[in-house]
Amino acid sequence: MVNYKVTIYTGNLATAGTFNNVSIKLVGTHGESKRTRLKGSFAFFRGAVEVKSPKCDTYNFPIYHWITDSEVHRFREATALRVFEDNHPLGRYSREQELEQRKEDYRWDVYLEGIPHCMKAENPQSLPNEVRFSFTKTTEFLFTLSTE
Repeated sequence: MVNYKVTIYTGNLATAGTFNNVSIKLVGTHGESKRTRLKGSFAFFRGAVEVKSPKCDTYNFPIYHWITDSEVHRFREATALRVFEDNHPLGRYSREQELEQRKEDYRWDVYLEGIPHCMKAENPQSLPNEVRFSFTKTTEFLFTLSTE
């Protein structure tokens, strides 16, 4: 059995940690690990996953978005492979799933003819987390709206 050291970081904000259970499963060209629950809830910092191999090679998995559900999420190593360069079946499958989700999340809509198109969404809360306005900006919008 080969042991890898995994370090999780979240954003620098006060509420960027989590009390939830976080598990990880590493998948590579020679197999996959068991799903392992990580220890240290609410002690995660800065926005990425770092995996260190027994040979001291470091692999980074930047995520750059909020995870707010209990679904399985797949993250590729930050090697900037193009789709046709990804030879691993799970890597190709992950890319296909991501592209389908992005097509759904980031589709255009015509709000009114003559004005620029916008993202199709029922309301601001139905937008993907990474493109929503912050609490501060939303409060500012509501304040401005109430003063007019």
